[in-house]
Amino acid sequence: RMPVREALKTLELEGLVSLEPHKGAVVNSLTLEDIDEIYELRTILEPFTLKKSLPNLTLDDVLQLERLHEKMLKTTDIETYVSLNNQFHNLSLSGSRSKRLHGLMARVSHGIAKDTPYVIPDQIEKSNIEHAKILNAIKNDDVEEASSEYGYHISRTHKDLIPLLNLGD
Repeated sequence: RMPVREALKTLELEGLVSLEPHKGAVVNSLTLEDIDEIYELRTILEPFTLKKSLPNLTLDDVLQLERLHEKMLKTTDIETYVSLNNQFHNLSLSGSRSKRLHGLMARVSHGIAKDTPYVIPDQIEKSNIEHAKILNAIKNDDVEEASSEYGYHISRTHKDLIPLLNLGD
């Protein structure tokens, strides 16, 4: 019972559930304001994490990023693309050794960013171009450019996503 109670408290702190007397845990729905806030925070946190990550990425990591990007360019299956995209983002940020930073990013995103190729019609094409720019900057050891392109990638996705959402606001 204690781990469940602690998990519900964590979900309440993250705004995902409300703990109501005599009802228990009630799942909160995401509003447009929530989505805006999540993307604004991601636009700050993830490029910052990338800056911390890049000095610690190995040549093998960079080669793996290239392979993932090549696979993303070739796939026509959205589910496969989403998986490769998650791997690309996770690997590019993996060099940051900050557990708190990774924890913050996990709490902020709530996983909503992962499935945008299902929602945004040309997301895959745009992301492939943006990933190429991020990867080029990484290969050129240009931390500032990689971080800037990463931030653009997230903010552009946010801009493209908002008009497509019908959240009843």
